[in-house]
Amino acid sequence: NCSNFVATWHGRNYTLQQLHFHFESENMLGGHHQDMEIHLVHKSADGASLVIGAFLEHTEHVEQPHKTFWENGFLHQLFFHGFLGQPDSQQMLAPAWRLNPYSGLFSEGTEFYSFLGSLTTPPCTPNLEWVVLRQSIPIATKDVFTFEQYLKKAPQPDSYGMVDRPVQPLNGRPIKVGSIGKVVG
Repeated sequence: NCSNFVATWHGRNYTLQQLHFHFESENMLGGHHQDMEIHLVHKSADGASLVIGAFLEHTEHVEQPHKTFWENGFLHQLFFHGFLGQPDSQQMLAPAWRLNPYSGLFSEGTEFYSFLGSLTTPPCTPNLEWVVLRQSIPIATKDVFTFEQYLKKAPQPDSYGMVDRPVQPLNGRPIKVGSIGKVVG
């Protein structure tokens, strides 16, 4: 039940509907994909959609992942007590449902990109708001590999036969830069 997780964007409240990961990001920075991307998909009471995205990028410090990854409560719990604890079991999903996906993901002042886009999986609904965190979350290279292996077995089929789709052209859409003004809870 995601109803406790609400993001406010341009005065409208959006309730978290689901989240998912892509091995190789679907968005790009400077013309390059990042290793992974998490999407938190939200919907407002009037049916408008908002996706909050965050990049995960490998770090060469395999023995000591960057402090940011360890401070990210949701990802830390998911990686080390969720799917890594039981990589071949459907039961790994149960503890994940009790985690707060916003925990450590962003804080007041965190910078982001915003743009009008579409869902990246069918039905590829257009005209929804995207907020993508500007700073990638560093992750150990071995954990990127482990997560890729998990995604290949996960019960989340992708109709494109891969977990990312081709980047869509901007077609004149602006990309804005902003920062988070307030985090509650």
